Amino acid sequence: MIPDISHDYARDDLLRRIGPVRRARGYRLYTPDGRRILDLYQDGGRAILGHGGGRIVTAFKSGLERGPNSPLPSVYTGRLRAAVGSLIPECRVIRVFSNSERALSAISQWLNRRVSPADVHDPVWSVDGPGHPPGAVRLWRPFLPTARSPFAGLPERWAILPILPTVGDSPPQVVLFSDSEAPESDIIARFRLAALVRGVYDLVPNTGRPELMLPGFTSVGPYLLPLRADRSYPDRFEVFLNHGFLTSPVETAPSIVPAEMSAGELKQLRRAAAIAVQSEAGDGN
Repeated sequence: MIPDISHDYARDDLLRRIGPVRRARGYRLYTPDGRRILDLYQDGGRAILGHGGGRIVTAFKSGLERGPNSPLPSVYTGRLRAAVGSLIPECRVIRVFSNSERALSAISQWLNRRVSPADVHDPVWSVDGPGHPPGAVRLWRPFLPTARSPFAGLPERWAILPILPTVGDSPPQVVLFSDSEAPESDIIARFRLAALVRGVYDLVPNTGRPELMLPGFTSVGPYLLPLRADRSYPDRFEVFLNHGFLTSPVETAPSIVPAEMSAGELKQLRRAAAIAVQSEAGDGN
């Protein structure tokens, strides 16, 4: 699933269970009542390098201070293309749109058929979604075995939407197209692009992530997929939250192993996973 492609009320209902978040640093969220929550959701992958301070935030602030703050042509469109090219070699045509919804609209126009969020294949799952040629429209996620060369098995015409680290609600969405007939990029304010450029370059040297085996999940690289995605999912989410972990609030989106966690956090995470599995077995679902 593409983060924020459409408003997800079920996701919001689960996120509200956290309560207010006062601040965030790295992969930890802090609430006014003193709780510390380890973030395995990471905004669907857009916070895969962590929250809070860092060069992505600095680039965002710098671009905002320099202006202009409205959508006008800038050098950052070209810089973003260069950054993505260094991250995903051999990509052919690179475009960027103002948000994920605009990106799907552009892809629909290019393919001459409607592409919905359900039509976008997530590479962490082994089966393509119904209603479209296998793999014609898919996500790209870092730290997967196919991340450096994601073009195997693609049809003649394809589009790839990388999930890249950045900041803000509904950030720009990069799309890799198979040919130059793709729609032109949107004109996007430079501060939004500056953060995305910095995020891509910060991702380049991050060549790997730990793989973690947990009860109730299957692992694909650093991504954790629930073995069961059914009506018990909110209960599973609640178990992890009660133990200090924010897992993905979206059943079809993976949780992500943080780049670092303490031995105590890892022990508590394994305990929460075991309790969640026992609870589901007891329910008989």
